[in-house]
Amino acid sequence: MKHCHCSAQPMVSPAVQSMPHRMGSNQPPGMAPIQQPGVAPIVCPPLCRYTDSYVKREVPYIQPLINVNRQHIVDVPRTYYREINQTVVIPPTRMPYGYGRR
Repeated sequence: MKHCHCSAQPMVSPAVQSMPHRMGSNQPPGMAPIQQPGVAPIVCPPLCRYTDSYVKREVPYIQPLINVNRQHIVDVPRTYYREINQTVVIPPTRMPYGYGRR
């Protein structure tokens, strides 16, 4: 509980002055209070109670976005074939599959 620093002077509360009987006494209500010599109650300065509440307030933030399209170069092997045509003459003595002389 927070205390506020008010300039209120200590005083006897009206509720205490108008009480028909003292709190804690065994005297039934409606009967005249018994006057006892004693000390007057001490009433302290009021305490301040704070109930905090919060209200949302939007604060605009502007955030630019830059879209970057990136192209990555990836080396991929590709094979090219070069055809070479050759003519080979085979002499008759070396014919395949046993044709020719026996």
